[in-house]
Amino acid sequence: MALGALSLAKRRGLKIPDDLSIIGFDNISLSEFCDPPLTTVAQPRFDIGREAMLLLLDQLHGHSVSSGLATA
Repeated sequence: MALGALSLAKRRGLKIPDDLSIIGFDNISLSEFCDPPLTTVAQPRFDIGREAMLLLLDQLHGHSVSSGLATA
């Protein structure tokens, strides 16, 4: 989506980042080849999924699981 937004903004004559800031959320490997380069954030999807599964297994085994922030 960020690449599409960048393309559309440029077609509409907007200057990035002067007029509009765009940030990707999935660490797109092509981001470094954009003009201007696109800032993107990596998400540790595997670690998040593993932590969620461990919490689910704890619940299934009758263990108390606290709600709140989980670190992956």
